[in-house]
Amino acid sequence: MAQNHQGNQSFSTVFMEWNGYNGVNVSGIDFYDNTTHGSVIYDLSKTNTDMEEVKPKNTWTYGRYNYDSTLIYNPFEDLAMKALDGNLFNEDIKKLSSLPLPQAMRVLKNFTQSGNVIPDYCLDFLSDDLIKKYLYMLFVKKPTDSWGNPLCDKVFSRRYRKVILDNGLYYWVNYISRNDSMLTALLNAFDFELDWSLSAEEEYQKKKAFFDKLMTYLKRDLTKDEEEDIQDYFATD
Repeated sequence: MAQNHQGNQSFSTVFMEWNGYNGVNVSGIDFYDNTTHGSVIYDLSKTNTDMEEVKPKNTWTYGRYNYDSTLIYNPFEDLAMKALDGNLFNEDIKKLSSLPLPQAMRVLKNFTQSGNVIPDYCLDFLSDDLIKKYLYMLFVKKPTDSWGNPLCDKVFSRRYRKVILDNGLYYWVNYISRNDSMLTALLNAFDFELDWSLSAEEEYQKKKAFFDKLMTYLKRDLTKDEEEDIQDYFATD
């Protein structure tokens, strides 16, 4: 219909009339006419205007921004609102991996907008695909908390570092917080892979291979502190 449409009427007008709605043309009338092609106000008598009963189990949530006093009907919408208020709990986070990926990411984006990151002890509740998209969003968007501190600074815990390594998210080596660099943090996380049955030379070669892998993802110059940390990393007793 859009491709074959001709004439001065807007396609929205043609579409409404094709569906049987009766319109009042308000073209040229101040306030009502808001398009260059003229406006039509429709009689929506064919729509169902019956009042819907509010079920007793519906809940109220008091959200931030434009969501104040919003009545939530949909369980997903309720979860998204709780996230926007920073009120995701363990049982809520467990639900995320059962949601379609776009919906789960919307909840996580709302949670970061509230100035929070998923607690590291809850990472096991998330699927690998969700973890990858979540950590990529944190790295690229660099959201902040209410004090303006980057949420990426909260991704330095031992559990978060292991998740980064397990999922091959090595681009994180490029992130530097005010107190530490992720490159150093990931080098320290090498303890996860130590094999005490290796000789000193074998251990050195394994550490070097791990270091070389991380360095292939580094897109910036090393800081002075990082150079010292790397020396310590390769130091032997």
